[in-house]
Amino acid sequence: MPVSHATGAEKGLKRQASSVILSLTLEDIAYTNAQRILSITGTFFTAALSIVLLRCYVRVVMLRVFGKDDYMMVVSMVFATISFACFVIETQNGLGNHLMVLLMDANMYKKFAKMLVQVSTQHSQLSGRADKEAWDVVNAEVSNESIKPVQLGPKDISVTTEVRVT
Repeated sequence: MPVSHATGAEKGLKRQASSVILSLTLEDIAYTNAQRILSITGTFFTAALSIVLLRCYVRVVMLRVFGKDDYMMVVSMVFATISFACFVIETQNGLGNHLMVLLMDANMYKKFAKMLVQVSTQHSQLSGRADKEAWDVVNAEVSNESIKPVQLGPKDISVTTEVRVT
């Protein structure tokens, strides 16, 4: 009865590696959800933009009254436009691909990781919690020297069985 002394992270990596990396085919690697993500977000963005434009038209042209709530709708639409632009940029940098596909390509992983940190840091700046240490960590950890493509072979994957006696 072999007993495993591996840490939880090592067990998780072995479990994921045995079920994910070995089962990725060329079709899985080439598959992306980018078109689906952009079509769904684009549809809702277009619907929201149409409604806001129609509302502004009615308020300005027909009623000749543009109140505080209308200004808030326009500001919200500007943020929605920025959000949709972020989705477009994220899909160009790997959003929609399988995580293991991102880990296989060092350059794509680096771009995707830096982009996610930039978005979260900008969100933190908007909320008043800017953190310079986050940039230092990313620049130190996400460098060309530290990112290597993931290549696992049969020797890297082992199966252990734990027996618990109660």
